[in-house]
Amino acid sequence: MKILKRKIIKGQGFVQMIPTEEEDLWHIYNLIHEGDKIKSITTRKVVSVSQTGVKNAQKKRIVLTLKIVKISYHASDHLALEIKGINVEKNDYLSLNQFHTFTVDLDTPITIIKNDWYGYHFKILKELSDPAQDTDVAALVMDEGIGHLCFVKSQITLMKQKIEKSIPKKRQGASGHDTEMQKFYKLCFDAIMLIDFRDVQCLILASPGTIKDDFLKYIKEQAMLIQYQQKFKQLAILQKIICVKSSTGYLNSLNEALQDPSVINRLQDTKAIKQIKIFDEFYKELSKDENMVAYSEKSVIECYKQQAIKKLLISDKLFRTKDLNKRRFFNGLVDSIARQGGETYIFSSLHKSGENLNNLSGIAAILKFPVILDDDEDESEDEEQEQNEEDENGNQKKQQNQHEEQKKQEKSKKKFDIDKLDIGEDEYDDDEDNGEEDDDFQNYKMEDYNEEEEEQKK
Repeated sequence: MKILKRKIIKGQGFVQMIPTEEEDLWHIYNLIHEGDKIKSITTRKVVSVSQTGVKNAQKKRIVLTLKIVKISYHASDHLALEIKGINVEKNDYLSLNQFHTFTVDLDTPITIIKNDWYGYHFKILKELSDPAQDTDVAALVMDEGIGHLCFVKSQITLMKQKIEKSIPKKRQGASGHDTEMQKFYKLCFDAIMLIDFRDVQCLILASPGTIKDDFLKYIKEQAMLIQYQQKFKQLAILQKIICVKSSTGYLNSLNEALQDPSVINRLQDTKAIKQIKIFDEFYKELSKDENMVAYSEKSVIECYKQQAIKKLLISDKLFRTKDLNKRRFFNGLVDSIARQGGETYIFSSLHKSGENLNNLSGIAAILKFPVILDDDEDESEDEEQEQNEEDENGNQKKQQNQHEEQKKQEKSKKKFDIDKLDIGEDEYDDDEDNGEEDDDFQNYKMEDYNEEEEEQKK
């Protein structure tokens, strides 16, 4: 991610950026909410009518400023972020208050305009400014005839390539099995040679049995060949390889590989490993004394009241909730716990540890001292959390009358009352202002992009 310009005063302002890789789409997804504004280049089908009445349709690149009404993030093989909004600035091709939906493209500037920049958002911006966040961990989880090459980044895990080869069963006196395994190793080797090892901290080889060791032996043999010698030496590829055991050759064994002590020691400073370690610490404390931990919103809030929170584990999904009171509350909670001397760990929902935390309602805490909580309250909270998840997933009835909605908002405001719980809501000023304040935040000029289009045509 490239941060081009930012100006935030008392929690209001803008950031202009260029997403350069797929993980950046996840960061943008966590920065924006319904009601925010975004400004970017997009394409729109424009229909013109000639004097003879002939209609001509063509796609035009235009700059739009939209007030967001819907955000869709698709976590498939190719990540995609779609934003639907209402046009709020005059444009020759789109009327005011008209809807438009576009997909956020890589290497295209986008400006995010918000009236409520919170501490959580500044944590994201700080991470984006950290060069260490650009370092990947590559992993090949494999078994006989099957392999999954993926990249573990600070916020997401990307599956880059699936490798498959039919392997005959091993029979006495038959060489078919070994021959086909060598062909399979060749496919795996070709896949890992596409990795840019300059940006990779290590390559994890994980498998049941000795497959990982046999493949490492194959890699070392290939490294001796003339065409690979210089690359292996310059990038120290062999020194970056770690072999660990896994139950299967499928992606569900990746988290098992990441929990191996040799991997944790090598990658202890990476965010993904820190999340695994702190979640493991939570379960160890739970097994020793259940009163030394808390999970569920109600339990954690009660422990906060008693200033008992030592380490807060919170999922990024709680900062994306459509409930404004709830969103403000959890942003304030993180800041207040920091003032109390506690630590906060924000888990990505796209890592396995984040999925596990979401199964515990998305929030948990390791405590400074034992706190005895009412089990009935926890059960009630679990039921309420399930209902909230159904609401967020769109499983609730589409038609709700105004009275029910008002009651829901009142209940939310009462439960997540910042003033009542003495959770201060900070007004954030940007301490890294790198641009003059601009009334419309960023005046794109289409002529700046015409040259780019001409180069693409050539």
